Amino acid sequence: HDLFLNFVKMVTLVHQYQRTKDSKGRLVAEISDIEQAISIMFDSIVLKVDELDGSLRQFYEQLKDYLRSQYGQHYNQAEFSLREIRQGLKISKTQLFRYANDLTRLEYIRPCGGHVNKGFIYKIVYWDNYQGLRDRIKTHLSTQITAIKTASPSEVGTLRNASGTLEPA
Repeated sequence: HDLFLNFVKMVTLVHQYQRTKDSKGRLVAEISDIEQAISIMFDSIVLKVDELDGSLRQFYEQLKDYLRSQYGQHYNQAEFSLREIRQGLKISKTQLFRYANDLTRLEYIRPCGGHVNKGFIYKIVYWDNYQGLRDRIKTHLSTQITAIKTASPSEVGTLRNASGTLEPA
């Protein structure tokens, strides 16, 4: 929250010559500053909300796409070996083991067969909807912008920071 508030302040500062000042000489942020901050920081906001880090999320989305392409309608019951995924996605063995361990620890995939010496067979047990998460965040932010646009000037004049205190916009 403070990071976003500071980013809005930076956007306002970049446009300082196009912004008005209040009676105390402080720059007044406009709705366009907030909209610009959201558009610039949107991916960062989503990454903060997502429990998977960036590279792990990218791999997980590639894995889901690969299983959809290989198994068609039955992709959500697909069982796969790490060798199959390594060859299909052209990922190094070390990197794939790291991704598989992380996804297993986070309960996104689990071993459902195989053996330690011959390799395990895995299955995705949590098919999250990353695009749905992005859409929900985008909708929520758009709703907040609309609420700011339709609010009276006295309601918009202040913003709350992380500690809950009010600061001038």
